This record gives sequence, structure tokens and C-alpha cells, in this order.
Amino acid sequence: MKSAGLKQNTIVGNSNLEGGNTLANNRQTPAKPDDRSDNVEKIQDMIEHTIENMEQAEDTLRNPEIDMSEHERQQIEEKNDRRREALDGFRSEVKDEANYNRQND
Repeated sequence: MKSAGLKQNTIVGNSNLEGGNTLANNRQTPAKPDDRSDNVEKIQDMIEHTIENMEQAEDTLRNPEIDMSEHERQQIEEKNDRRREALDGFRSEVKDEANYNRQND
């Protein structure tokens, strides 16, 4: 029964079937202008949020009162590894945006 529910959700969530803004119904919205003015701030917020999540995960791993399987522990550690990789990308984006802002001010 669950798979039928998932299939139904997939169909309902499809914007093409809901009459969403597609080429098929000839309604196009104009492209938004490229507003990069607050990108650095947004990326810095994402960095802070990611670091907070990593710290919470590490606290969970160190907490002896939390009972978790080795598999769960490994999943948390792998997720933090992916977060570290994301942080590298975010920091690179901040540099790119800062360079863009300097050149276009």
C-alpha cells in the first residue's frame, strides 16, 4: 500500500499535471534580473548553519547517553564529511561573489 501512496504523491507533485508554468501550456514568466547583491550574506548564513549542524552531530556522537548502532554512527560521520566538502564549496563561492562585487561596483 505504501508504494501506491508514493506513486500518488509523485503524480500529484508533478507541476506539469497540475497546470504549472510550463512550455506545454504556453505560459512563460520573464527571466528575473541577475541580483547578486546579497549572495555573500546568504552563503555566509549557509556556512554558519552547516557548521552548527556539524557541531550538533559531533555532540551527538560524543554523548554516551545516546544509544546508536555503528551503522548510525557511520552515517553521521559520513554526513559530516559531506558537510566539510560543502563548506569548501561555500567558501569558494564567497570568494567568487566578493570578486564579482569588486569588479561590478
